[in-house]
Amino acid sequence: MSPDEPSLPTEIQRDLVPVNAVIGFLKRDRKWPSALYELGYRLAMIEQPVSAGAVGTAEVDVICLNRRRNHGMLWECKSGRTIDERQARVYASISAEDVQRTGNVTFPYPASASVEPIYCCLKADATLLWMLLRSWDCGCPWSPSGNGRF
Repeated sequence: MSPDEPSLPTEIQRDLVPVNAVIGFLKRDRKWPSALYELGYRLAMIEQPVSAGAVGTAEVDVICLNRRRNHGMLWECKSGRTIDERQARVYASISAEDVQRTGNVTFPYPASASVEPIYCCLKADATLLWMLLRSWDCGCPWSPSGNGRF
């Protein structure tokens, strides 16, 4: 951990940093950047299992939707240096239809909806996780966080 990053006293708190950061970006709050909120995204589900057919099932940490764009972001929030290859392959394969099929997330126009997986992790772990995803050909956007920002 670099000297400019705050130390986190417990593993429980460390585990919550990425997911709380994403949820914070989805809120309108003067004390925290509202980047996703300002782009029109709203929280749809937390810890939603989604099946990608024969590839498998993954529990998506945060699903946010932009109803105007008919688009969803599927956030996998990592607080450590490990990532499961099977889970990464599921995330890379999930379609908007798979998300709609859960019954808990509804797109305004399901036939033309789109989704993208995004990984959020602690800044210290970003390079390793990115390299693992690339080695499995499961590259997708990712957002390293540090000092409470991305």
